[in-house]
Amino acid sequence: MGDQRFHQLLNALGKAYASADAGSEQRKVAREREQQRAQWLAEREAAILEIVDLMHRHKLGLDDLA
Repeated sequence: MGDQRFHQLLNALGKAYASADAGSEQRKVAREREQQRAQWLAEREAAILEIVDLMHRHKLGLDDLA
């Protein structure tokens, strides 16, 4: 194997590692986004349930909101 081929293989190997690192970072960011979305949905659900509870306690219906 000549020097040129050796350097080509080393460059290819370096690119493969860089690509794998980038993929791992992208997966991490995607997981973080999914966790943020799940938290947002939970907060949204809690707010809706609180509104419904308040409406029931004050005997309000949908017509009262208009």
